[in-house]
Amino acid sequence: PRKSISAQCSWGVRCDDADAARRLVSELAAEVVARARRLLKPSARIKACGLKLWRALDLADQAATCKSGVGHGRCDVLTRSEPTRHAPRQPFFGLPADTIVLDAACRLLDALDVPPSRIRGLGVKLDLLVGPAPPSDQPDIASFLAPPPPPPPQPDDDDDDSGPPRPRPPGKRPRRGLVIVPVGPPGAGKSTFFAQHLAPRGVARASQDLLKTKKKVIDTVAAHARQRRPVYVDRCNYDRDQRAPWLALARDHRADCVALVFPADPETCARRAARRFNHDGGLDQRDPARCAAVVNKIATVLTPVAPDEAFDAVLPVPDADDRPDALNHLLDDLLPPHPSRPRADDDDDRPNHSAAPSSEVLQTAPPASLPDPPAPWTCAHCTFINHNPTFLACELCNLPRSS
Repeated sequence: PRKSISAQCSWGVRCDDADAARRLVSELAAEVVARARRLLKPSARIKACGLKLWRALDLADQAATCKSGVGHGRCDVLTRSEPTRHAPRQPFFGLPADTIVLDAACRLLDALDVPPSRIRGLGVKLDLLVGPAPPSDQPDIASFLAPPPPPPPQPDDDDDDSGPPRPRPPGKRPRRGLVIVPVGPPGAGKSTFFAQHLAPRGVARASQDLLKTKKKVIDTVAAHARQRRPVYVDRCNYDRDQRAPWLALARDHRADCVALVFPADPETCARRAARRFNHDGGLDQRDPARCAAVVNKIATVLTPVAPDEAFDAVLPVPDADDRPDALNHLLDDLLPPHPSRPRADDDDDRPNHSAAPSSEVLQTAPPASLPDPPAPWTCAHCTFINHNPTFLACELCNLPRSS
């Protein structure tokens, strides 16, 4: 759409006095209004009126510099503008347009205060509103592009303080989001722990090695926390500043936030990293020296989780081979019980089979059927078929997985 319309004259302009200059301004204003009515829609609105003036630099050499003796010659070009005096939302053509433009142009001519004998050209311009004027409560571009605010949290059973406390049904746990924050250097076993123990329980993984940027990791964690689904932040999270965003996301979405502390022996971690094959972040057997350098660098800045960081729980990760019972209790504290194993707290509710020989139990129990292999998923961006269902980003294009 047209943003402005103008009329100007800079050939053969010679003004003997102020009245001659005003007559020229009046003619230009009438021409601008006529052009506007001919070229613009009736709903067009004017927001400002401008004046352009050619002022001669030196009257002595006008004959030498003016083309054919009637041109403008060497001049300074001055411009002024002012907003219109009527409401911008009111249609321009519903008002006495000739009077409005003429009055504005005359005020600008008086403001420039140029002697009439030095005027060598004049122009009148109208700046138009493109489309209807925005309402006063319309947000600006920054607030429009900002992410939408999170939905209001739904009250849980344990958060309702009105009235007497209601008894919770046996075995029922409030459905809250869970953000699991591992703490440890590369090679500490964070990804292996997730693949072996958390992925079978339906926990999603947000890995910066796969998503490539921290912003994508934050968006992924926020999406799962908003839906009250458990998510595992697969990063080193080596100090307070690295762990703070996940605590803030968990608090904003009323989710629990748990820190898992992995053993941080640099020598062991470097040896494990150097034995890996085709690691997502490139720290593997292809460059053992880089593995040792990165592990040592992270180990030097690794700080333990402080009590004032306000995690809901800080749990050390035991070695699954040496302490399987401790690992089972850790997982029971993090997540609902696994379908194949009841919680340790529910021992009193289960029938006691301790007197029965283990051989008889094995003979009478039906054989457990193996679960179906997880189905692959197709990337909506590049149509690549990903065979790992725990990946939240495509292996080929690294774009996030569509929900």
